[in-house]
Amino acid sequence: MEIELAYHRNIKVILCYIEKDPKTVEAFKQSYPEAKWSRSKKVWFLRDNLTNRKQLNIPLPEMGDKLLKGIMGSNREEFIKFRTIMRQKAYSESTIRTYLFEFAQLLQVLKHFPVTQLTADNLNSYFLYCIKKLRYSESHVNGRRNIIKSYFQLVHNETKIFDSIVRPKVSKTPENVLSSEEIKQLYQTTYNLKHLLILKMAYGFGLRVTEIINLKLEHINLVDMQVLIVGRKDDRDRYVKFPKRMLPLYQDYLYEYQPKNYLFEGSFVDQFTVRSVQVIFKNALIKAGITKKVSIHGIGQTYISKLERAGASLAFIQELMGNPRKKTPSLENSKR
Repeated sequence: MEIELAYHRNIKVILCYIEKDPKTVEAFKQSYPEAKWSRSKKVWFLRDNLTNRKQLNIPLPEMGDKLLKGIMGSNREEFIKFRTIMRQKAYSESTIRTYLFEFAQLLQVLKHFPVTQLTADNLNSYFLYCIKKLRYSESHVNGRRNIIKSYFQLVHNETKIFDSIVRPKVSKTPENVLSSEEIKQLYQTTYNLKHLLILKMAYGFGLRVTEIINLKLEHINLVDMQVLIVGRKDDRDRYVKFPKRMLPLYQDYLYEYQPKNYLFEGSFVDQFTVRSVQVIFKNALIKAGITKKVSIHGIGQTYISKLERAGASLAFIQELMGNPRKKTPSLENSKR
């Protein structure tokens, strides 16, 4: 059997080319009952995951390998050294992933210039570049500074260079609202498909927790790219736009979890609970290194603040968030 790694409908898959002999096909289906036939590609395929890779003896991707493609020269070795020593020190998977991503951004900017030859002036110029050109927040730049310092400390036992590094002053933002940069940090450190989709819907749709857990599959209309948000008692139902950029994540989630009724279902219950969503958000804050005392309601507040800064009127925001007390037609009735 020949295999090939590919994408099918925006999902990573393993294409399996086998003989068309009925016995061979039947044996393959028994060994891989989750295998599916692609009419467009005329080939059997499996989900590209760790279980199938191990069973097919496909080398497992090492964390950060994709980032290595954009790193040149001796800096590739430094990247691998940093990854190795973090594993030896038993750093968590999420920490290693975040540290490697932030460190790789510096190495990609350096191109062939060795990271080991950087001076304090070089680093100060780089952090200023992050603020002025990349428009990163002060908190993000401070986080990247700490990660690069960890590299020098862990790999080369050197930290004196950072005695002359200017630490950006972190501007204060409301404690109950996350900045756009902090929202990005939440996304970058959340790798569970279900958790990431919940966070992105909470922010991108401006949803309350109860609205998230009450979402049903029938409320998602991908034909018109709309989502029906069913209001609470005396609240109106409303529609929000389903962003195209969220479609691959949504499809991956459906493929992985296969919910039956509610969009987000627990392991032993039909519907996700408010508490479960709150715990997901709390853990995401910890992984992202965000210390603000903010609840998941703060994501919705961030969304509202974004609309206000964009010049949206109060009436528009109230209409979008479902505050008016008027019912609108259901998704089915709207199509008649």
